[in-house]
Amino acid sequence: MIKTLLKTLWPFFLLASTVSLALAGPMSQSELPMSQPNFQGFVPENRNRDEREEDPNLVRLMIHPTLTEVADKLLDEYQAQNPDSRFRIHQGSQNDLLDLIEDNYTFDLLLDAEIAEGMEMVEQGRAVETRVLALGRVALWAPLETVRSINVLSLRDDKIGLHHESSPYHRAGKEILERHELLEDYRSRLEPVPLGQSLYEQVNDREIPAAFIEYHRIVQAGIQRRREVLKMPADHHGSITHSATLMREGADRDRVMNFWEYLFSDSAQKILEDAGFD
Repeated sequence: MIKTLLKTLWPFFLLASTVSLALAGPMSQSELPMSQPNFQGFVPENRNRDEREEDPNLVRLMIHPTLTEVADKLLDEYQAQNPDSRFRIHQGSQNDLLDLIEDNYTFDLLLDAEIAEGMEMVEQGRAVETRVLALGRVALWAPLETVRSINVLSLRDDKIGLHHESSPYHRAGKEILERHELLEDYRSRLEPVPLGQSLYEQVNDREIPAAFIEYHRIVQAGIQRRREVLKMPADHHGSITHSATLMREGADRDRVMNFWEYLFSDSAQKILEDAGFD
């Protein structure tokens, strides 16, 4: 109902049809669409100033692709409670954020892949605060096997999928092998996917037999209880600390602060937990 109401009140909202990032091919993140499916907001069509930017209720968000699906759920709940709220949304990496800032885009809040990115914004004076939003976890998914431990990888001699090297989940997958003293033995089998391609789709389509993948992506697919999936214990890899960052431009705006406080509320944290984050 909320989506119907918003479409009536704000016809310029972009409610994109579902498009998998897997279709994007091996592009740079900057070449990918700057929106994700079903976001309640708009993405500027060009870099010219848009009159919608003058809306006092507008919250300007930059969201890392790792968090786009759960951000969709967070926005749905928030807008159900605050139907007059408005969002301008970009999605992309830290490098994309810096490019957009250089192009004179202004952001109120960032949802970051790692807290180090938010800390960098604070150190540069662009942001006033960064805070832990959620912790990510890794799962080992091997659709052709029953997975009880990482020893399942010794039963085969083919590729082991990893996320792109820019992802904290890439680092965590390698850490799991390193902590089990298997990294050197398996290094030649590791297969990072190109930026913009979906590791989930490649494993699901049997192009890659097994992979270290985000646990929240497994939850999103509804397969977390299947015998082919094993959620890695927290001590198997270093912390993957997703964060929210309050930019200096948003700190003095009531609408932004209201959404900022919502992100750390019990209801928002429950959404993150149900989505597979710690």
